[in-house]
Amino acid sequence: MFIHERENWTDFRWDTSQLAVCLESVSRKQGQLFGRLSALGFDGQLSTMAENLTWDLVQSSEIEGIRLNADEVRSSIARRLGIQNVRYTAPSHYVDSVVAVLMDAVEHYDRPISKDTAIRDIQDLVTKEVLRVDVPGAKRPSFSIIYDENDLTQVFSDVRVNDGWLTAVYMGKPVREHLLPLDASRYEKGELSIQSLLDKYCSYLTL
Repeated sequence: MFIHERENWTDFRWDTSQLAVCLESVSRKQGQLFGRLSALGFDGQLSTMAENLTWDLVQSSEIEGIRLNADEVRSSIARRLGIQNVRYTAPSHYVDSVVAVLMDAVEHYDRPISKDTAIRDIQDLVTKEVLRVDVPGAKRPSFSIIYDENDLTQVFSDVRVNDGWLTAVYMGKPVREHLLPLDASRYEKGELSIQSLLDKYCSYLTL
């Protein structure tokens, strides 16, 4: 279970004394890491950065139920950083678009974020076919990630939504995915289709 799937997950509570011990350990390891990086040289630092960004993107995408090809992500990042000594695997349009968003965030991390810039970035992702609008014209628009053009309702059977869970059968095997409360509510109101839920929660099975 991911943290955002827990009830009242935004109501954070913590023990300061225990947190201080963890922060001290992290700070010490951070210093050790900086020391090792300084001994690598520029090319080594660049390659290390590319590898860290690769797994950051691959693992964060898994939170959305998307399993990216690490070699494709690594190749796309390496090309943008100008790294030559990486085995090249031609990235898909989706991977290239997501990497472009990541690199823009990394390069402009200090850029102020406003409502206008957020809307602009979302529209840019829609234009690049990374996101799609769930319900065109809705007062509170929501978006789903696009990463498979196939209609997943054709490859999943016995698809049901009950008590916040999406269940289905894929290639003879049962599938059970926990829905975010907002998604479950919007499905019940008719604002999200079965296709949208399958795209968001189950497409990783078909990759």
